[in-house]
Amino acid sequence: MVLKSFAHWLLWLVAGGLLLVGLIGAAAIGLFGTEVHDAISALFEPVVEATLSNSDRLVLVAKFGGALVTIVTGLFGLHKAWYYAERQLPKRLEEYIQNTRNQEIVGARNTFLNELELSGEAFNLTNLTRHREMVEVKLSVLNPALKSWQKQQATIDLVEGQHRSLKAKKLYVQGEEHLAHGLSKEAIKHFLKAAEADPEDLRAWKFAAEQAEQIRDYDQANEAWERIATAHERRDEPLARSRALIQQARALYSKSEVEGIAAGIRNGLKSEVKNILDSVFNLVTESTGPEIEKTGMVAETCELLGCVRTELETYHLAATRLNQAFEAFSKLQDSAGMDRVIELSEELREVAPHVELIAARSPEMLVAYTYERLGMAFVRNLGAPQARPKAIRALRNALGHYEEVQPRPMADIERVESVLRTLNN
Repeated sequence: MVLKSFAHWLLWLVAGGLLLVGLIGAAAIGLFGTEVHDAISALFEPVVEATLSNSDRLVLVAKFGGALVTIVTGLFGLHKAWYYAERQLPKRLEEYIQNTRNQEIVGARNTFLNELELSGEAFNLTNLTRHREMVEVKLSVLNPALKSWQKQQATIDLVEGQHRSLKAKKLYVQGEEHLAHGLSKEAIKHFLKAAEADPEDLRAWKFAAEQAEQIRDYDQANEAWERIATAHERRDEPLARSRALIQQARALYSKSEVEGIAAGIRNGLKSEVKNILDSVFNLVTESTGPEIEKTGMVAETCELLGCVRTELETYHLAATRLNQAFEAFSKLQDSAGMDRVIELSEELREVAPHVELIAARSPEMLVAYTYERLGMAFVRNLGAPQARPKAIRALRNALGHYEEVQPRPMADIERVESVLRTLNN
């Protein structure tokens, strides 16, 4: 840069000098009039006399100046040549480093393989260990930068995948299922690329699973939910893992319901669903966390377990799970969930009339039982604000509905009256 700036100034200096000499010469021959000619002659007359008297010295100065100009011009030329060569240097260095590295790697690999082949079990691992340490040191320097780029790549793919999935959702609503199907496939590809670039961001797997279920690709959905569950297990997040396992079980159950699937494969899938949900039930009940969240998971798990066990013809266990599901939905006051369990219980009662089912009772009994369970939930938490009056109100409603049932269920009535007497004392 210094030489480049100096060359520019030198160029302007030479141009200015030539212009000045030209103007003086023009004035000397009278191009600008006699007055300017006389003034120039008077001004330069002492200079001309001094020049003639010191001609030898001026010749020496001229030679020295010419040599100096030659040196400066040469330096400028060298600078320009170096400048343009330097612009190509990174590319040449990259090629050189790539070739050298490849030759070194291939050479080292061939050396190790030859030594291993010649020495067999007596192969010396010292050199190999040294190379491993060198590689790990280099990776420790490169990995942070590499991870940063990977996260940026994951972000781009995640956003592109979401964009396509939203467009697909709009097309599904408009009835353009063929176009929506193609967009969903593209979205899954982007989500999988994002998950590969940044495995710790589980949103990519979740979005991929949801899109796969949308296009009925249950194998892809199963794999995605399984990866999410494994990640939550590694992070020691039991409730999040349970949620992912429930979704995995739903994907497998949906696959088992596909038309045309062989009976053996269908039963195998439902057995796998049963095993997953049994493990989820144990995991949730043994975990700590918000009670309402745990109750919701128990309700979902037992509802699907009751359905699957009914189809697998393990009726007593199906009844147990449906009773647990009904109790959980009652605690949550989820009428839609209770209605689903009632429907499943009626289907089970048709094929197994001997099993005991809470939700297969008469509507009056179900309402009474629901109020009783609600009241008992408040009783177990009497320290909460307004828990006692809420418990008394729910149990009185339960008692009123029990008394409307014919024949009257005396055991149920006496049970509720006993709890009410305790609360009123």
